[in-house]
Amino acid sequence: LREEIRHLRTRIAAIPFLDPFDLRYSNRIKVPKPASQCVMFCLLDVSGSMDEQKKDTAKRFFILLYLFLTRAYEKIEVVFIRHHTTAQEVDENAF
Repeated sequence: LREEIRHLRTRIAAIPFLDPFDLRYSNRIKVPKPASQCVMFCLLDVSGSMDEQKKDTAKRFFILLYLFLTRAYEKIEVVFIRHHTTAQEVDENAF
């Protein structure tokens, strides 16, 4: 019996002791990091009812809105849409 106890104690001593402190680097859990993103739609009416002053006022509003959004969001995508009878997505210069 004493020989069996000694044999079991040597087997237990051979097993490495795991402390929770040792597991802190191997238990990596990925935590999603939120990304601030924003899409700004600039919609402009280019029909005959909009004269150049109204179009210019609308464009200035879009600039102010963009400046406001840059304070709250890191990444901003701007989509320019102009419409008369049909809507078209255009670039900034054609807007």
